[in-house]
Amino acid sequence: MPRAIRVGSFVHDELSRIVRLSEVIRRAHPLHRLRRSHLFQTISRRFDPVIPWRVPIFKHPIYVRPLAHGSLMAGATAFENSTYETFVALLRALPGQAEAFWDVGANIGHFTWLCGSTRPDLDIVSFEPDRKNLACLRRTSQRWRLPRHTIVPRAVAEKTGHAAFLPDPLSGATGALASSEKTFNALHYKFSAERIEVETVSLDDFLRNRQLPPALVKIDVEGAELRVLEGARRLIAERRPVLFFESFEHGNEIVALLQKDGYQCFDSDRRDNISKETLNFVALTPDRRPVLAETMRRLGHPL
Repeated sequence: MPRAIRVGSFVHDELSRIVRLSEVIRRAHPLHRLRRSHLFQTISRRFDPVIPWRVPIFKHPIYVRPLAHGSLMAGATAFENSTYETFVALLRALPGQAEAFWDVGANIGHFTWLCGSTRPDLDIVSFEPDRKNLACLRRTSQRWRLPRHTIVPRAVAEKTGHAAFLPDPLSGATGALASSEKTFNALHYKFSAERIEVETVSLDDFLRNRQLPPALVKIDVEGAELRVLEGARRLIAERRPVLFFESFEHGNEIVALLQKDGYQCFDSDRRDNISKETLNFVALTPDRRPVLAETMRRLGHPL
């Protein structure tokens, strides 16, 4: 695999911030210790400017916040990421321009910009409620000038309206719809963000106002995956997009839900069947997307 893809894989993996604590310590231990400091927490909340950052996989810089995204920027080790490679392969296999990609929980947009680099002709929608991440997304979008990119400053949930949201000012990566006070930051940095109210949208409601339904959907919403899927029943039943999603708590429930709709689910990291270690999933209905199913077979997924 080209070196640029391997570097991009590292970038994506760092963006999946909710991982086992040992993994976080291993990959980002300097910032993991710093973020426990009250002084660092104060500085990072008050001063963390948006700056351009060059990622080898992308033609143009993306915008980041050096303190919040410091562990991502400091990463020097590149490694293969099967999820990333599968995503790129499926993008390339899509037959034409009449397709879309929806990035649910876009963060600062690495899946968005990967799609923009690989298939700039596609309709790309980035959903992100965190205002600090939104600032980065907007600056990058202005720089890239993608012809069909839409940023939706809302959280995706089971219904359209409003909901409490716990932002993550320390890393920008673990903000989530508020369902528990036991956030990553509260557990490991003794830091609790103030709840804010954000607008929400369901994917089914959003679909009603779009000309192009998505062929691919990525979901990374820090524990709210079931809420997203509950608001996407029509999309799943009628449009059958390929789904990439991360889940640490609800994986078995989500797999059971999708299997009822005819989806086959796989471990996207290992390109294997689902196991108790699976954290990143890919799901599709092979009969509705035979070209994409064949692409996954060639990559080693056990369809």
